[in-house]
Amino acid sequence: MVELEINQKLGKKIPKIFWLKLASKTLKLLKNKNQLKISLAIISEAEIKKYNKIYLGHNRVTDVLSFGEKQVRSKFPDDKNFLGEILICYTQAARQAKKNGQAIKEELALLFVHGLLHLLGYDHQKIKEAVIMKELEENILINI
Repeated sequence: MVELEINQKLGKKIPKIFWLKLASKTLKLLKNKNQLKISLAIISEAEIKKYNKIYLGHNRVTDVLSFGEKQVRSKFPDDKNFLGEILICYTQAARQAKKNGQAIKEELALLFVHGLLHLLGYDHQKIKEAVIMKELEENILINI
C-alpha cells in the first residue's frame, strides 16, 4: 500500500490515481509489501535547477530528482513510513516527450518510476545497475 502526497505546480493536472497505480505496480513488481508514503512535486525549471545545484552541485536543469527519507526527514520527522520525495520538472519532461515522440503523460510516468526506483535503492552509476534499472522501468511501464 502506498500513500502519495502530490504538489503539481505546472502542467495539465494528472489524476492522483495515475500516480498511485504506477507506485503500486512498482512496489508489486519488486515484492515490496511495506506501507510507504511518497511526496511528489511537479515543478519549474528554476526550482529543479536550484535543487540540483544545492544537493548535487550541478548548475543545470534536469528532469527528475529523488531525495530519500534521510535527506528530507525534517519534513516528516515522526513518519516511519515516509520513503522520500520525487521532484519532476514539467517543462523538461515536455521537451523530452516531444523529442521522443510520446505523450507528456508517458514521459512523466517514466520519470516518476525512475525516481521511485532511486528511492527504493536502485541506481544506474554502473552499466549492470543501469541495465537492471532500465528493465524494471520497461516492465513497470508496460500497459500503463
